[in-house]
Amino acid sequence: MTNQFAKLPEGLESALRERLGAALDTELAKVMSDYADMIDRKAALYILGIEHGIVQKRKKSIELFSELSGDEQGVSFRALVQKVFVPLESRQHRTLRALLSDGGGGEKVIVLWDAHVDSALSSGLEQGDTLIVENAYYRNGELHAGQYTAVSIDKKNKIMPLSKITDGRCNVAVRLASPIGIRTYIRNNEQKQMCSAFVADDTGRVRMVGWDGAVARLSSAAVGDVLRIRGALFRNGELHVNDFSQVEVNPQGCIVLNRIEEVFDGMKCAFIGKIISAFENGGWLYVVSRTDNKDIKVLVGSGALRGLLGVLSPDIDINVAGLLKLKSLVGRECIFEGKMGGNGIFECASLIVE
Repeated sequence: MTNQFAKLPEGLESALRERLGAALDTELAKVMSDYADMIDRKAALYILGIEHGIVQKRKKSIELFSELSGDEQGVSFRALVQKVFVPLESRQHRTLRALLSDGGGGEKVIVLWDAHVDSALSSGLEQGDTLIVENAYYRNGELHAGQYTAVSIDKKNKIMPLSKITDGRCNVAVRLASPIGIRTYIRNNEQKQMCSAFVADDTGRVRMVGWDGAVARLSSAAVGDVLRIRGALFRNGELHVNDFSQVEVNPQGCIVLNRIEEVFDGMKCAFIGKIISAFENGGWLYVVSRTDNKDIKVLVGSGALRGLLGVLSPDIDINVAGLLKLKSLVGRECIFEGKMGGNGIFECASLIVE
């Protein structure tokens, strides 16, 4: 964030000193503490200037996360919550991280600080909610909601985990966990179609039944594909999809987590686990990821490495830099996207750090 404040508005510190007097240094220290000492004195001066109306606040409303470049302030957006991580607490601050998607395939982690943590937890922030954020700041690839950020949660038309859906209409995001079987039947002397398969997320697994016009939309999906379904009907323990249901296959920015124990060889999936070791073998980079029930050996592909490292200088070896990065993530929870290889090694195409 420092580079953004390399040139402060002329006379800003003098104007603040005139207004606050000896309290300026105390206020600066408080602002830096509010941002967990992630900003320098120049940035704190700038923020105080905004707070006291001396500096006009810069605002940037975005539709896609790809519009972010470098460190920025005053960022406003709406995004879908894909995963909420465990809150953390230190002697000075409380934080809560959540993985967001922008609907265009972009994904970012947002860090909620202090009072926002309490608000999110009391509101039951969870997967499928829409987060509406105003005046966040962006630093080191993460969005942050601090003292001067406004955050609200929109639960209208939310996507529900399978474990929480009840009888009636619902919206779900699931992964196709078995081949789709199609059969015909006769009703009112008219030939019709229905299909069935199992779908799953990391909270459960149910039988899905598609009727009539929905059959063609569902049958275009392969095992491992993500289905986002709005207006499904949950009845007798089954998920029913009909002509009035909206079906999207592999929608951009939609992540469905799975229980890794239920994933078979060759199936596309995503799971969450804690990295407990990182190593190189035969020129390939691996990590061992620990879930609630087992340890998974993960081959980290070049695409996942480049996503972690960003643009590298041509003289930097990607494996050397990648191994250092992976070792720095030991003890961190991550989301691994890819497929299970035939040898029981998960082939990771994308890695998202908690």
